[in-house]
Amino acid sequence: MAETPVILGLLQNQWAREPAKMAAMLERNPDRRPALIRCLLAGSVSGRRLRDALGPWFHRITWDNASGQIAATASGAPPADLAHVRRLLETRKPDVVVAFGRMAQNAILAMGTLRPRFNWRGHFIAAPHPAARRADITARLTEVRTALDALRPLAFPYSVRKGGRVNELG
Repeated sequence: MAETPVILGLLQNQWAREPAKMAAMLERNPDRRPALIRCLLAGSVSGRRLRDALGPWFHRITWDNASGQIAATASGAPPADLAHVRRLLETRKPDVVVAFGRMAQNAILAMGTLRPRFNWRGHFIAAPHPAARRADITARLTEVRTALDALRPLAFPYSVRKGGRVNELG
């Protein structure tokens, strides 16, 4: 792993009151997509929780979504786009993927079923969706920070699981 690991934070999907305008902005600025997504994320409930829990890691992570579609409401959940996720893994070449929520986790796990055609060898952290309505969400997200802090001395892969444990993936 590189001294400064490339970390992809994969969320479910973006949402905006005017999805077409948001999509047009991202399409006009493909080279600025990660910065635009981080900026938009920072103002959301998910972004505030992630920023609080992850501390400086929030700004070191390249953020994107499992779905390339933009929902019109916060509760909207377009399906994951495996071709989009594959392109992210191929172009960003992350050392670590932190998948927030089941949709993002399942998209990354689906990449494993594409072998040998697809050969991403990064490390995976499964984490809860940051906007989940759970009493322990802050603690669970903070465990992700602990796992990321352990990047230097420890080898991965790890998964943040129920009960506050960080477990090795087999």
